[in-house]
Amino acid sequence: MIIQGSRDRRATRWDQLNDRRYYDFDPPGPYEDWQAHIDEVESRSVPLPTEVADLLDRLEDQLTALADQAPLAALKAVAALERTTGRVGHEAAYAAEVDEDSWEAIGQALGLTAKDARSRLARYYLRH
Repeated sequence: MIIQGSRDRRATRWDQLNDRRYYDFDPPGPYEDWQAHIDEVESRSVPLPTEVADLLDRLEDQLTALADQAPLAALKAVAALERTTGRVGHEAAYAAEVDEDSWEAIGQALGLTAKDARSRLARYYLRH
């Protein structure tokens, strides 16, 4: 089966994919369209500090490598991250609500709709 991207019309064969690594596949066209959308939304949202963005990139790289080399250790690290993000998310959600910004402003800062921002903050707030 051959798919074609909407922008550069490069053809890619699905049967050449390693079925365990489908997420490594970079289909042109739809992916580029999606990435352009994400870039546009992120340009309107609050920027992450460079140090935090770099740390998250390095963490993802390290966890991906760990998942290949020692999957149980990777799962243990993911569990620790879930505990950390739950605690920090709770604190940040509380602080955001205390600031009394509108849900529209919170949503734009997070790259979400006002309704989705309210739902996200409620989930963080109730996690802890």
